[in-house]
Amino acid sequence: MNLLTRNAASMFAGQCLSVGFQVGYFVLLARLLIPAEYGIYMGVVALAAILSQYTALGSGFVFLKHVAPDRSRYRLYWGNTLLTFVIAGIPLILLLGVGAHWLAPKAGLLLTLEVGLGDSLLVQLTTCASQVFQTVEQMEFTAAVSFVSNLLRFLLVAGMSLVLHHASALQWASGALVVSGFAACIAITAVIIRLGKPQFAGLRFLAAHAGEGLAFAVTSSSVNAYNDLDKVMLTSLGMDAANGIYSVAYRVVNLCTIPITSICMAAVPSYFAFGAERRGESNALTRYLLKRTALIGCCGAVGMVLMAPLLPRFLGEGYVSSVSALRWLALIPLFRSVQWSAADVLSGMGRQNLRMYLQMMAVIFNLSLNFYLIPRYSWRGAAWSSLATDGLLGVVMWIALTHASETQPSKVKAIDAWANEG
Repeated sequence: MNLLTRNAASMFAGQCLSVGFQVGYFVLLARLLIPAEYGIYMGVVALAAILSQYTALGSGFVFLKHVAPDRSRYRLYWGNTLLTFVIAGIPLILLLGVGAHWLAPKAGLLLTLEVGLGDSLLVQLTTCASQVFQTVEQMEFTAAVSFVSNLLRFLLVAGMSLVLHHASALQWASGALVVSGFAACIAITAVIIRLGKPQFAGLRFLAAHAGEGLAFAVTSSSVNAYNDLDKVMLTSLGMDAANGIYSVAYRVVNLCTIPITSICMAAVPSYFAFGAERRGESNALTRYLLKRTALIGCCGAVGMVLMAPLLPRFLGEGYVSSVSALRWLALIPLFRSVQWSAADVLSGMGRQNLRMYLQMMAVIFNLSLNFYLIPRYSWRGAAWSSLATDGLLGVVMWIALTHASETQPSKVKAIDAWANEG
């Protein structure tokens, strides 16, 4: 527990240093863009987030899975990660530009491509670099990568606010693209200096791990899907101002989830190191963590409900309706603490396919609710759908974990072999 505590403390300390810049960035960006422009921008960002996991094809998690037990594999799997971005990332950005014509018609091709290149490719590359440090349990560098990214974005939005006062979504996306590229270069350089140069094994090695990488990508993409499909739908229906109101509240929820994220991220390498053979230790660790993350989630919910009326004072009167939206969404950090604690154990036990199927079912459930609720109730329908999806998925994940923990290892291998063949 000492190493875990130290890693979690490093992550949390780094996140605390970053959170001030994240809050400042969030406030200034909401003021820089009027609600309609903010809604257009966040609609494209949500669309890019769903696609972003496929630009890396899950290679960051493949790296984590194979290097956490044996760090001598670092150079080979880091090279595989970088090569994946070249092979899979660029074609997917072009695909995003084509799809946005129907899904985000007001955004335009240039805005979509800039957000796609910045958020789907460069930000994801920075995230993979931070996963490298997470894998070798150098959490202070993981936190530093996040800190630098948040600092650069804050400096950008502060500079644009001073010079332009108000900007369009396209102007902001252009600046964010430059900053994302700079942050990615810093992150990759830090990994190479700290841990060594990558080794490129070629396309055969990439293809050999493409299947498991795709499973990780689908899992991560499904999380982004049931978190962000509502924003894409609000934009596609022309509800740009409503999407701005809802997205602001959702951003506050994400900020309040940072402590929970820090704890869960610190535990992930331990889950993969334990594997299926040490399930008792994995279960004990997740129960230990859940007691703490659930308490944080409860405190966050109370804080959001009480502090919600302050939003218009900081962001402007155009976001008055975000007060109600934030109160509706206040329970999501608690639901996420329950959901993530079980989901990470499943991945560590080698039950990634089971986790993937459950999260894909959550996407279908969320999409069905959104189709019914959003046209009738606008952002309120999106909030109700998010609450129902996150709450239900938390319950289902724990049922699945209980069942998986009682299954014999030989049966686990047989089930996974069947799932892979299917």
